[in-house]
Amino acid sequence: MAARYVIVLAAAAMVLLSASPALAGAGRRPAAGGGALGPDLVTSVRTAGGNTIVVGTSTGALGGTFQADFRESFRDVVHADGSVNLAGTVSVEGQTPCGTGRWTQRLVVHVAPDGSVSGQTAAINAAAATIPLRTQYSFRGAANTFAYAGSYSCA
Repeated sequence: MAARYVIVLAAAAMVLLSASPALAGAGRRPAAGGGALGPDLVTSVRTAGGNTIVVGTSTGALGGTFQADFRESFRDVVHADGSVNLAGTVSVEGQTPCGTGRWTQRLVVHVAPDGSVSGQTAAINAAAATIPLRTQYSFRGAANTFAYAGSYSCA
């Protein structure tokens, strides 16, 4: 579960690497930083086909290029070997080089049996964001911390 937290934080960090009108037309820019994931609030647990499915939410914070807080909704599939595949949606709110506001990211994470975490995230639902953005990031970490690197552009 700790590895999942790192993944969620990384996703949130990637979300924070978003863009807004302030830099519209400036093109892709690099973004990097780190994040931390808070404890999970598990809302359901079930088993299916030898796997454990965990659904819940978590909160965290990003630093670096983006200064933001996030809330993640996740669905983990915990396999018998201890690896975890996570899919989630991250709502982020904070300050970016493009301005201050809210946006949403889609998160995909893999946690290896040794607890190391890696994944990718990208902005979704731009129509609902208060900061128009385009992002693409990857992240790596362990436990409840992660580092992210990627790019953003202000839409």
